[in-house]
Amino acid sequence: MRRLGWLAVIGLSSCPLLSSTDTTKLPTENLTFFTSVGNSARRLLADVGNARVELDPTQQDALTALGACADLLSYCYAPPDVTIAMCWGRARECQTQTPWTEEACCPVTCRDAFVDEVNKGLTPAAAVEKVLFLEPDCFPGVRAALEAP
Repeated sequence: MRRLGWLAVIGLSSCPLLSSTDTTKLPTENLTFFTSVGNSARRLLADVGNARVELDPTQQDALTALGACADLLSYCYAPPDVTIAMCWGRARECQTQTPWTEEACCPVTCRDAFVDEVNKGLTPAAAVEKVLFLEPDCFPGVRAALEAP
């Protein structure tokens, strides 16, 4: 579940988490490119050999909610002016234990886990990777989704 490509090329400096009333919003999804592959493959992402990968943009679960949180952080991040720590402060906070039923958000428990990891000495990039992708226990429902048969 390494979805951290957006952090792979950035060098993040340690910065205190700034509280802010600003929130970030994800851009509107444009899925019109799917119509170009024909009606029988409306969600086709790749069709190579005997493997077919399809995308279901209507899927809403713990993993898609975690992805939306990661997207909020990545769309917000704009070095050197906006650090990843600032983005945690700007991201909309999840209001329920079912964040996949809400607008894109990040749980406060994940933000707090990020701050704890940075305070223990991890770089912000490593802290985001650990909190959201390596040990995502701060995000409701993710562990169960990963361990489901």
